[in-house]
Amino acid sequence: MKSVFSWRRNWLLSALIAAALIILIAVLWQRDVINFAGVDRTWLAIQERGTWRVGMDPSFPPFELLDDDGAPVGFDVDLAHALAAELSVDVEIVTLGFDGLIDAVQVGRIDSVINAPPRSAADPGRPLHHAYFEAGTPGCACRIADHRDRGSGGSARSRGVGQHGRRRRAPDPA
Repeated sequence: MKSVFSWRRNWLLSALIAAALIILIAVLWQRDVINFAGVDRTWLAIQERGTWRVGMDPSFPPFELLDDDGAPVGFDVDLAHALAAELSVDVEIVTLGFDGLIDAVQVGRIDSVINAPPRSAADPGRPLHHAYFEAGTPGCACRIADHRDRGSGGSARSRGVGQHGRRRRAPDPA
């Protein structure tokens, strides 16, 4: 008799655990924590509205800043407009403080963030994201002088003066 009772108790416990898991999955699915269908609800909302709401902090020139009229301008604004044109939707730039951008996405005020963020406070040498823009050499100064100004037989370029004053070997005359 004891074995039947323990079997029934184990079955009841298993049924309760299965029911709890089903309820948990249903709640998480309803709250968009999990998505079995693979549907991007943000993209569906953007298509339905016809507008992509992009958040940025306009205090990182030349990536994003406000012009004299208070309108956002910069590389990131241009990038948002180009992406919106590619996606065939309008774009709405929402300016927020950097610390509020992630929260705004989570509560649905904006759809995404395009921003040049500051460095991580925990590791200042490491950025918070992967770079989507590489500027290469941050500065370049080239001197091309006429040979009469330099008092030599050729221009500065033919003598090999290049960016940052580094000398390159002049090509051999043919």
